[in-house]
Amino acid sequence: MTRLLETRVGRITAAAIGAALLYFALKLTPFWPAAWLAPIPLLLVAFHAPSREASLLVWLAAAIGVSSNLTYYLQTTGPIATAVILILQILAWGFYVNRTRSVVRTSQSWTVVFIFPALMAAIDTLVSRFSPHGTAGSFAYTQMDFLPAIQIASVLGAPSIVFLVGLFASTAAIAIYHGPRIHRPSLAYGIPASLIVLALGFGELRLHPSTDAPLTRVGLVAVDEFINPPAPPERAEAVWRAYADGVTHLATQGARIVVLPEKIAAL
Repeated sequence: MTRLLETRVGRITAAAIGAALLYFALKLTPFWPAAWLAPIPLLLVAFHAPSREASLLVWLAAAIGVSSNLTYYLQTTGPIATAVILILQILAWGFYVNRTRSVVRTSQSWTVVFIFPALMAAIDTLVSRFSPHGTAGSFAYTQMDFLPAIQIASVLGAPSIVFLVGLFASTAAIAIYHGPRIHRPSLAYGIPASLIVLALGFGELRLHPSTDAPLTRVGLVAVDEFINPPAPPERAEAVWRAYADGVTHLATQGARIVVLPEKIAAL
């Protein structure tokens, strides 16, 4: 693989693979394994490419990836806000990958495996802190169907999910790039593997609580279609009815609390 990435065609191919994986990871109905894999080819491209080429390929791959929500953003925020959101997301991916590149290419310290996930988690924390929409758009959402992975958020918050996924990708990419040449490989690869196993193990245990513990069933209803105020009444009514039917269905299954998305306020 290293030899393939030494050619421009190989790097473009790897970037295209990363873009496709990122596209499926970031969709409204994400394919969670894609999120664990998508950063790997992007990081490898950056490690092997000249600086300018690395930036261009990562930005292009990120643009393809974040475009999976283009229609949804246009419906919910309008063209100007959509352009701003997508550009910021593209620049963020460029920042994660290029900053990691600059460190990994100049250092073989075992701690470099933590650069990429730390940057992702840090930006995610800042966005959730200062954005009026909280964690909306967080990379943690890519794991909504992988229940063991998201349990760690009960202890460390949503950024810990981002860190966990990013740590896997970073460790895999650096293992391919540096291999055993990295300082203290047992620490470089052993600690991330242990952290991932512990986090997922904690998640599995949390999904099977003691039968003596009091439980409250919580449900979630989210309809992907967004309704603007000028929408025809029958269209809005159809979406509202879908929410009502979803709540009723969850209630019959024992849900005592049902969570709805903030966009429902438009209805």
